Amino acid sequence: MNILLKRTACITLLILGTLLSGCRTKVAESKPWQMGEKVQIGQFIYTVVEADWKTELKGSNGNIYPKNRFLVLRISVTNSGGVERNLQFLHIKNDKDDQIIEYSELEGLAGWLGVIRKLAASATEQGIIVFDVPLGSYKLIVSDGGNADEERTSLIDIPLVMKPESVSGDAPITGR
Repeated sequence: MNILLKRTACITLLILGTLLSGCRTKVAESKPWQMGEKVQIGQFIYTVVEADWKTELKGSNGNIYPKNRFLVLRISVTNSGGVERNLQFLHIKNDKDDQIIEYSELEGLAGWLGVIRKLAASATEQGIIVFDVPLGSYKLIVSDGGNADEERTSLIDIPLVMKPESVSGDAPITGR
């Protein structure tokens, strides 16, 4: 009887292991990626090239002023898939896990990725995205573009780095 019990237990564990290996769960990154690293999530490959803080931006209808400050991220996004895909607006989150969506009233801003973002198969788009937020460190939430219940995301760390605007060539001022 002891041998029968061991066989049943082994068969049960094999079946359970096989069933569980086919399941996919949404797993958040345990450690955020760093700026400059290529982050592949689904068919998209994201790279945050640069982060800068601005007190105003120049659009086609004049200057644009933030409620707080503009965090301007220069990014590169590649659609590594075989079909055209839409790139959704991105979010950042602060240390309190509050999520903030991109600022969208940037008509005529040079380099802005725009409101409608279609990436052709195997194409790369480069440009800027903007957030109106207080000075601080943030994490950019990048997505595979899937449905809300199946969407996978990763985080890219955006540390607070201030560059003096009036002096060029100096080392950036960093802090938290």
